Amino acid sequence: DENFGQLSRVAAKSEYFRDAAAIYTVEIKPKSGVPIVTEDGRTTSRYRLHQKLKVARGERAEESAYDPLDLFSADETRTRRAVDALFACPQNNLRICRDGVVIFDEATRDAANARDAIAEMRDLVPKLVRNASDVFDFILTKQRLDALGYAAAHDLVTELTSGTTTITSDTIQSLRDFIVAQIAKDCAVVFTIRLDRIRPAARPPARVRVVHHPTDGADASDAPIASFEAQIIDVSGKSLSKTFDWLTLNRDILDAH
Repeated sequence: DENFGQLSRVAAKSEYFRDAAAIYTVEIKPKSGVPIVTEDGRTTSRYRLHQKLKVARGERAEESAYDPLDLFSADETRTRRAVDALFACPQNNLRICRDGVVIFDEATRDAANARDAIAEMRDLVPKLVRNASDVFDFILTKQRLDALGYAAAHDLVTELTSGTTTITSDTIQSLRDFIVAQIAKDCAVVFTIRLDRIRPAARPPARVRVVHHPTDGADASDAPIASFEAQIIDVSGKSLSKTFDWLTLNRDILDAH
């Protein structure tokens, strides 16, 4: 099913978005919002621990300040903090396109010709995330399905492939939940956005949401209107043959703190 599961309907090709002066797409890969409690009792995210591991291995020069727990919190201050951290260090967690052309990602974040658009999106994105809190809640619900954990999942797969245990409906369900959780921890949310000074004449489809976003110091009555659609993408299936690799990486991440 990967050929179908990985691809979403492209909102920008719908009639409602086609007649806009410019179409922006903002892709966020939120990563896991399930908290981890370390051995010393601290609550943190797997992403933050993975950042420490990447720096220790020389894969990154510095850690990103982004924390998925902030993005999933639905708190205004924490959401803005998460988005600011993504703009400061996007890695592969934030990408912005205008009319199909990348104007902001890890490679282009310092491009002079994109600074105005980036400033506008930086103010808008936290509002989009909060408005689409139900989408992020849905992802978090799927992330929490995993009741096995990496070690138990790997042991179970090893037993199944060696024939030392019997496949039952409970076994199938637990492994299905484990895989769905892994997909949810690695999916992305794409916001397709059109900006208008007044509400578009065309009535937006039911799936399209609308927010006002005055910039700092601007008159709210003159605020641009952002019509957007939020979609979950990158939901291709993951193979149970990877459980050993996931277990090994997870152990390295937990040891990195």
